[in-house]
Amino acid sequence: MSTIVLAHGFNVKDAGKKTIQKLLPHLKLGEHRVLQARYGFLGLFGVRFFNKNIAQVIAGMTPWGGCIGIGHSNGCALLVEACRQGAPFTRLILINPALDVDTVFPDGD
Repeated sequence: MSTIVLAHGFNVKDAGKKTIQKLLPHLKLGEHRVLQARYGFLGLFGVRFFNKNIAQVIAGMTPWGGCIGIGHSNGCALLVEACRQGAPFTRLILINPALDVDTVFPDGD
């Protein structure tokens, strides 16, 4: 059983119900363990000041190998930063990522 971590975007007040959580029924069909990184609504200043801390929490909630990260918008930035901080993702699926065009991805497992 693989573990999937979902991370929603920053301008979200519903914990991703209208975006990333729409994937849940499809992911559970495959018997995956699904964890959700719900960090609440962040404005632009919140993203700037809290993303590294939130990514650290995400890295801490993925202590086993073979995890897959699926993110939307700022959730993608969080997953990439979580990888930099040691999260053992083997695959990232990034939907409309809020990343700079020159983002360097860390080496995966």
